[in-house]
Amino acid sequence: MSDYITFAIGLLSITNPIGSTAIFASLTNERTQTERNCIARTAGLAIFCLLLLSVWTGSGVLQLFNINIHAFEVAGGIILGIMGVDMLHTRTSSVQHTEHENDEASGREDIAIVPVSIPLTVGPAAITSIIVSSHKMPTLLEKGVMSIACLGVAVIIWLCLRFSGHIYKFLGKTGMNIIVRIMGILLTSIAVEMVIKGVLFLMPGLGPEAQH
Repeated sequence: MSDYITFAIGLLSITNPIGSTAIFASLTNERTQTERNCIARTAGLAIFCLLLLSVWTGSGVLQLFNINIHAFEVAGGIILGIMGVDMLHTRTSSVQHTEHENDEASGREDIAIVPVSIPLTVGPAAITSIIVSSHKMPTLLEKGVMSIACLGVAVIIWLCLRFSGHIYKFLGKTGMNIIVRIMGILLTSIAVEMVIKGVLFLMPGLGPEAQH
C-alpha cells in the first residue's frame, strides 16, 4: 500500500496542479468562463489518457529500446531533481514548459491538449516516473491500482483548472508559492531516492554490503 501512496503523491507533485493552475489562468484570462470550463474538461480527460497510456505501455517502451530500468531510473531522478529545485524557487521548470512555448500557446485557439495537457502537466518527468513505477509493479492488479491513482490525480488537476480563478483568489500568490515549494521538497526527495537506488543497482560495489 505504501508504494501506491508514494506513487500517487509523487505523481501529484510532478504534475504540480497549483503551478499549472497559475499558468492556465494566464493563458485563459481573455476566454469566457464557458470556454475555460471546456478547456479544463478536455485537458483533464487528455491528462488521464496520457497517464494511463504511460502506465500500460511504459515497460514495453523500455524493452523495445533495450533500456536498462536502473539507468532509466537515474536519468528520471535527475530530471525530477531539476524540476524539484525549480519548484523550490517557485518557477516553472523548462523541463515542463518554456517561455517560447508560453508565447506560442497564447495565440492558440485550442490549448487543452498542447500545452496544458502536454507538456505542461504530463511532461517527460511525469512519464519517466510512471514508467519506473510500472516496471516495479508489473502485475495487472498493480497496474489497475496505479490506473485508479492516475484517475484521482487527473480529477484533482481538472478541479484545479476548473476553479483556477477561485483558487488563485483564495490562496493568493504567497499561498500558491508555499504549496509549490512543499511539492518541490517532496519531489526533490523522491528524485534523490530514485538516483541512489539506480546507482546502487548499476554499481553494487558502492552499497553498504560491499564495505564488509
